[in-house]
Amino acid sequence: MTPKFQLRFANNIIEHLGVKLYQNKPTNVIAEYVANGWDAGAEIINVEVVCEGEHRCVSITDDGTGMNANQLAERFLVIGLNRRMKSPFAAKKRKPMGRKGIGKLAGFGVSKKIDVISSSKNSNGVIEFYWLRFDLDQILQKSQNAAEVSYEPELISDGGLDAFDDAIKVENIDEKLISVFRLNLKEGKSGTCVILQDATLPSNFSIMRLCKGLANRFALNLIKDSLRLLVNGKELEGIDRLLQLQEFSIGKPDQLMSEVIEVDGRNLSVEYWVGFVDITKIEWTTDDAGVAVYAHNKIVQDRPFFFDNRGNEIYARYMMGFVYADWLDEDQEDHVSTDRSSINWDAVLAAPLLKWGKSKVGQWVNEFADWKKNKVTEEIDKDIDQSPRFTQMTSTETQALKGLLKEIYPTLSDDDTQRQRVCSVMADAWMRKPMRETFTRLWKTVGGSDLSKERVSAYLQTIDVLCENRVPELLDWGVTVAGRLHAIRQMQRLVDKGASETHLQRLIEDFPWLLKPNWECLTKNQQIRTLVEKMAPALHPAGEGLNDRPDFVYLSDADSRHIVVIELKGAEYGRSITIEEYRQLGGYLDTISDSYPDADIEGILIGNSVVGFPKAQCNRSNIRTESWRGVLTQAIKQYEELLKTLLIPTSVAHNDRRIELMSELAGDAMTRVLQDLRGRGFLLVEDYDGDQPVRRSEKKLTN
Repeated sequence: MTPKFQLRFANNIIEHLGVKLYQNKPTNVIAEYVANGWDAGAEIINVEVVCEGEHRCVSITDDGTGMNANQLAERFLVIGLNRRMKSPFAAKKRKPMGRKGIGKLAGFGVSKKIDVISSSKNSNGVIEFYWLRFDLDQILQKSQNAAEVSYEPELISDGGLDAFDDAIKVENIDEKLISVFRLNLKEGKSGTCVILQDATLPSNFSIMRLCKGLANRFALNLIKDSLRLLVNGKELEGIDRLLQLQEFSIGKPDQLMSEVIEVDGRNLSVEYWVGFVDITKIEWTTDDAGVAVYAHNKIVQDRPFFFDNRGNEIYARYMMGFVYADWLDEDQEDHVSTDRSSINWDAVLAAPLLKWGKSKVGQWVNEFADWKKNKVTEEIDKDIDQSPRFTQMTSTETQALKGLLKEIYPTLSDDDTQRQRVCSVMADAWMRKPMRETFTRLWKTVGGSDLSKERVSAYLQTIDVLCENRVPELLDWGVTVAGRLHAIRQMQRLVDKGASETHLQRLIEDFPWLLKPNWECLTKNQQIRTLVEKMAPALHPAGEGLNDRPDFVYLSDADSRHIVVIELKGAEYGRSITIEEYRQLGGYLDTISDSYPDADIEGILIGNSVVGFPKAQCNRSNIRTESWRGVLTQAIKQYEELLKTLLIPTSVAHNDRRIELMSELAGDAMTRVLQDLRGRGFLLVEDYDGDQPVRRSEKKLTN
């Protein structure tokens, strides 16, 4: 006789431990069911994600022991059952990952309906299955007015293969979701399949991100144990791919380093492996860096995590480590967060591990830094020996250049051709003594050791241009400076007289760099549709708001996809930014975000005053306000040092050759602009108190 399937729980437990805990976290949800498969002794776990238009479903199928009717009723349908209290081992003598007994609720974080299908051999040795369906809306409805609730999931079907096929036809389940389970059932294999119907997946969800997240969480299982994990038919490789690209490592993933630390009067073992990745060869983000802590083969502290160690961040961002400590998850008190992504490091059991890890991270990073420096020095010495140009330099000059090369080389990896070109270009340039400081400062200005290989190549090309084209470079510089000083002066005049939005917009249309000096201005008072088509010609946007016209839209660069939308309001005295204008800008951002969900989109609202602006009504983190005085200050700041150099010699009392040369290069307009700025008491950044100018005679530039 089939037992009564009944789920019992407190009235709010489903919402708190299922819906809210796992909401919009599909990777965490799927990881819970993968962990259940591991505990069931599975050797192969298949994850299938179906995204066809609005139809999005996920299934997780394992070939573990499965569950019969009694096990479903007495174990699976009991929320909060601590499996370890009954047995210290799961199937196949594995240490169980599960502990809290709430992972079964995870699916409600992304789906309102969960199907659980489990097969096992009956007393006669015949494979049979039970198909249960859990409906979140029904559960929540029953729990509204009761302190304790019992819920009976719908029994869709049970029996053998024929009954299963009949149920599939009736339920109209996508074949992709159940094909693996059906094959196992046909071949007489046990196992479990969980189907999350009509799943709600976040806009940034991708199969690549899911694979990466699962490989991270179950890395040790994929390396050390006989577990195969597949997503849409593609088997995850754990960190095998990363291992092939390691520059430097401490230990091996399959042969962990081991140490003993004292924890609450006990000597407990800690195992670990740390590797440093060559980021020029793989796709790598800051979220990948750091140390992941595991217990019972399951991640209990996710990356990025560095045991609160600070310092040497340049090298730490290349680090990927594993720390393994079963005892973290074996104490009577549970020190792991409910979603198993972090540890309570203040706990008596965890604090000694935190202290140990903080010291070890510093040690690991220093070992890598020393190895890196030694490697760079060896490469520089080898390349210098092979470059005839260095023989023309003194030993002092060679040592000075080596200092700069030590910063450049780490960005080049093992590219021998580019390293030799670096030596050649830098040696030629270094022979010109007046240019040495320029090259060094330029390297630090453009980003230094943070540059990519491509950016280093651009830096070398810049040096070539500086060395070979001195006069054209000076001419371009003079003309640019003349134009930009003129634009800054025009902005100051408009702001001082409280100009209207129309006049300020015309100025910015002519000189868009006033708002974003180094960014590309994509559109000026054009429809959002035009912006979308310009960035992605193949994209055909549809929806509301595409005919709206933001004042200006800027783009940092095509790779970072950082978009800034700017709305201008007048600088009239007494005019303040309104909440309606703030909401208008928010609407622009939402429309653009619909077409570019992966872009980093920011809005800036510029007006005369933000005093009295109802900020309490505005909770958008991607919108900020600026005053016209603040914008002017920033524009001046870009050229403050140049102005300080040039303004004083423009007076009648000075006859400075630099000004004569500037006039020869950029024309008389350059001199007139400078004289106009000086005659009107042009204010520099230091002459502002916040956004307000300080009009004191001693603050003006004098002879």
